[in-house]
Amino acid sequence: MIEDGRDYLVYVSFSLLNFPKILSKVFPFALFFSLFYVTIKSELNNELIILWNFGVHKISIVRFILKISLALLIFQIFLTAFIVPKSQDVARSFLRSSTVNFFDNFIKPQKFNDTIKGVTIFSDEKDKFGNLTNLYLKKEINFNEFQITYAKKGKFKQIGNSPILVLYEGATISSKDNEITNISFSKSDFSLANIETNTTTYKKTQEISSRKLFLCIKNFYKLQKKEFEIKVKDIENCSYQNIQNIIKEFYKRFIIPFFITY
Repeated sequence: MIEDGRDYLVYVSFSLLNFPKILSKVFPFALFFSLFYVTIKSELNNELIILWNFGVHKISIVRFILKISLALLIFQIFLTAFIVPKSQDVARSFLRSSTVNFFDNFIKPQKFNDTIKGVTIFSDEKDKFGNLTNLYLKKEINFNEFQITYAKKGKFKQIGNSPILVLYEGATISSKDNEITNISFSKSDFSLANIETNTTTYKKTQEISSRKLFLCIKNFYKLQKKEFEIKVKDIENCSYQNIQNIIKEFYKRFIIPFFITY
């Protein structure tokens, strides 16, 4: 749950806010299988024949099922069109506002760990006290500049509000504009302040409100390309390149729930 170094409460909140999405996926199947099970059971126990003999018309049963289906249809549209996008956006906001603060957790021995954006860390071993051995670190600074550090030992420490990976007995190789420098050290501090993670934090199409999806589609069919790009610049992910995903998301929210009535 916290293997990329975030507080576990972030992922508890993130998981709970994903529950409406899970419910919207499971709900139609649960409805279908429930209706199927009740109908088959009633048929096997001759309960339907008893109803017909007591004057209950088949059309009454059909009307009852249709009324229930329409009520559930409205609930499903409300869920997929309003509740799910909002909960997904709030869940993503927890990742946007959170920081990496459990550094010991995302370092897995014998694996290249790239949770931190632009930094790859490898450790041969890790003991129960968090001591790392035979470390390899690669930091991408920009397109033509990078830094490689290796050390025999290392350990995460917190100095004030700044996390630091303290390295012992190693060397740092720096490359800039094809020029290589090599510096050996007995102890060195690898700062992890102001870091970013590779966890997706930008707003996805499924997290955009239904109103904005509608405005995006409306302007796409109504306006020319130049006017469209100006008109929808404040709507996230609304572009000519992403319009197919916008339409698919709108279809998923407002059209697919109608299959409940079938």
